Amino acid sequence: MNSLLHALVAVVFASSGLADDPVQRLVGPPDLAKGFGHALSMNERHLIVGDGLAVSFCPGGDPFGCQAGAVYAFEREGSRWIQTQTIIPPDIGFLDGFGAAVALDPLNPNRFLTVTALKMGQGELGYGHIYEYDGELWVETARIPRPDGEPVGRSGFGRAAALYGDTALVSQAGLVYRFREVGGQWAHEQTIERPPEVSELSYYANESVLMLGDWVFIGAYRDSSTGSPHGSPLHGSVIVYHRNPDGSLEYVQRMLPPEQPPLTEQSVNFGYGLAFDGTTLAVGARGVERAFRSQGAVYIYELDGDIWTLRQEILSSMPAFRAGFGQSISVYGDHLITGHGRLDDYRAFAFQRGADGAWRETAVLRPGDGASSGPHDFGSTTALHGPWAIVGAHNEEPGGAAYAYNLACFDCPADLDADGDLTIFDFLSFANFFQDGDAQADFDGDGELTIFDFLAYQTAFDAGC
Repeated sequence: MNSLLHALVAVVFASSGLADDPVQRLVGPPDLAKGFGHALSMNERHLIVGDGLAVSFCPGGDPFGCQAGAVYAFEREGSRWIQTQTIIPPDIGFLDGFGAAVALDPLNPNRFLTVTALKMGQGELGYGHIYEYDGELWVETARIPRPDGEPVGRSGFGRAAALYGDTALVSQAGLVYRFREVGGQWAHEQTIERPPEVSELSYYANESVLMLGDWVFIGAYRDSSTGSPHGSPLHGSVIVYHRNPDGSLEYVQRMLPPEQPPLTEQSVNFGYGLAFDGTTLAVGARGVERAFRSQGAVYIYELDGDIWTLRQEILSSMPAFRAGFGQSISVYGDHLITGHGRLDDYRAFAFQRGADGAWRETAVLRPGDGASSGPHDFGSTTALHGPWAIVGAHNEEPGGAAYAYNLACFDCPADLDADGDLTIFDFLSFANFFQDGDAQADFDGDGELTIFDFLAYQTAFDAGC
């Protein structure tokens, strides 16, 4: 077999460039949008974009004086996303923060939850909004009131939110409220406080509270073993709950970063980004140090019995000082995307799970020629469903933006060194995998490495990307 291997590797193949559809840049109305892309949720058909900074209370007016928020609805037509609606409630008010979080319902693709973060003008706490799609437009069908007895002074209602069937979760100043729908009415049934061993529940953004099936995950990236969020490294944690048949949430597990720094070192911020697709849990830790300080990492977990167990650490192929890799994560099946958290770092990364179960980087996602030169935060929010990926850049001037990708365009099985080109080096990589008995060389998918894998790989190589 070695002589055949050497003969095949000796052949010089022509390179084939990575072909992909143009990146699509999505924006909101220019006289309204100020933080387009700050919150994202999508499914096969719908993309919902939250903009809690939109100047909807006085369109075109002072962006610092009347930010009331808006939500933008898009629908997919083929490979393009088309805006169909700008959603603003009729009673929008000064600094309402409407659209600070958005969450499509996995059980009903034509329903989503969003929030009014704070009704400052009316001196009351915010509330949730349920919208349903009637075939043409999104229509508000219900509101989720603030819990009775909660003080008005609590801030940040709805900075993180989740919806799953008859259950909604909304964060509020270190608490998470569980609401349940009965007969079309939403009622507060449970308040989730931090477990005694957790110093602080602090939510980064919409994806910091996740709910799917029987599992709920809450990211507490400011959790500190000293009990103080200041003056010591914030290792962070993820709090895991299981949903009982009656809908109540039961505390199961506190997940800590695989390695916690000594008190003299930097924060890890484990739990800053979270993603869950029902099988795979991905946790971002933007402060992890490897080649660079705070370059960040993503940890992959799978369920082992009743406990979520670490399977893999994922790092960026382009690490940098304070890059904050893992700030926002989305996972769906065998695809995962995440971005750098640094304002001036315009890169996000696509990963794919191989036949051996390991995740490998397949593409670097960039905003393309349509991006402005102003501040971006590209990759601070993400969304993913099937091959469709959205990367938010809510600080991009003038009003924020989001970028849409079809990850299928980046799939190129023969590009084994993942550099975007098919060259002799990919064939060398295949040869090395084959010699090492690595499953990545099993190109005919029969579970064995034989001459037919060479033939299958050559066919894939000749087909190009």
